[in-house]
Amino acid sequence: MSSLTSYNDQIYKTPGVRIIVGTFQVNGTSAPDVLIGGGWTVARSDVGKFTVTLDEAFPRCIAVVATIGETGDDQDFQAHVAEIDRTTSFSSFVVYTTSGGTDTDTDNQQVNFICVAANTSIVKERSS
Repeated sequence: MSSLTSYNDQIYKTPGVRIIVGTFQVNGTSAPDVLIGGGWTVARSDVGKFTVTLDEAFPRCIAVVATIGETGDDQDFQAHVAEIDRTTSFSSFVVYTTSGGTDTDTDNQQVNFICVAANTSIVKERSS
């Protein structure tokens, strides 16, 4: 089994972009646990609603994607991202966990996310 090196800050070769990845575990109605990643925190704010707050604000959000781990039972758990404020600076987003289309607090499920944020307010024009 190979070992992996983990860094708190993932910087890739796209100038002006920061990629933040993470995994948290939903613990029913209790506070979720951060399992993987750094530079962010998570709090349960309502049934099936989890607010991820970044340690720093960015000029804007480019994309956020969330998935939820599957278990051996027949539950149809899903995760989706909502409530991204793109009007000012970007510093948080909300992940909803659902089962059968209803917001639900899953127990012992892992939510994984990838967040891509602009690290600069300068926008480079694309050539055609």
